[in-house]
Amino acid sequence: MSTGRAVISVSISIVTFYTAQEEFEELITHLGTAINTARKSLEGAAGDISLTVIDNSCNRDVYERLSSYVKLCESGLGARVSTIKSSANIGYGAAHNVALKEENSTFHLVLNPDVLLSPEVLVNGLHFMLANSNIGLLSPKVVDSQGERSFLCKRYPTVFDLFLRGFAPLWLKRNFQRRLDHYEMRDQTRNETQFGIPIVSGCFMLFRTDVLKQLNGFDERYFMYFEDFDICMRMHGVADIAYVPSVSISHSGGDAARKGVRHIVMFITSAFRFFSRWGWKWW
Repeated sequence: MSTGRAVISVSISIVTFYTAQEEFEELITHLGTAINTARKSLEGAAGDISLTVIDNSCNRDVYERLSSYVKLCESGLGARVSTIKSSANIGYGAAHNVALKEENSTFHLVLNPDVLLSPEVLVNGLHFMLANSNIGLLSPKVVDSQGERSFLCKRYPTVFDLFLRGFAPLWLKRNFQRRLDHYEMRDQTRNETQFGIPIVSGCFMLFRTDVLKQLNGFDERYFMYFEDFDICMRMHGVADIAYVPSVSISHSGGDAARKGVRHIVMFITSAFRFFSRWGWKWW
């Protein structure tokens, strides 16, 4: 199917931090299938596709393993590949900004290393973005590693919502399940495309690159967590955010509380910064 449009370019950035080699290789395999499916479907409309991997591990052995693998796969990926070894762990958003500064693409995909892509994910996403010029950011349909639905779209959070999702025991979550379902927009984000989404979580964020650059990328004051919420808030008034279920992924990450004290501290610090900027809602 021909788009009837000018040639488009796509840039993709992945930030790694001691990412397991097996997980990374699985991601690259799925990504290669998605890129080549998009090239075939777009029939020449897909121009330059680039992939930048930014490794924040600050470990030469880790970097060289990831870098060697992705460069080995470059010809099969259908994308131009570059790798960057950070001299320090500069944070999630800041690392993606490093890749963004060098790009002049039509669309930019921010991708987590613990994501697996369906073969049609890129072609469906690109067709949607080409048909909807008002959309600056697309969020996909997600299942977890057990095949259960996850919900990336969110209404504006309260402090209590974040406590429930991140730290409350299961019995307490069950008592507030309707509230959590409302926060996660489960009533709206199932099998129908939805526009005007307030906030999305950021394991897969397909941006219109000029909009992303207009926003100056991610706010680097967020080392980790809430940089995705913040960029969504800044996008309102510039472009729309859409949930598109024909764009589907699998994601196994999340849950800061299970990752230890350091992640809990980072989560709370970033939440404080987010609410201080955009307004506190306690209940």
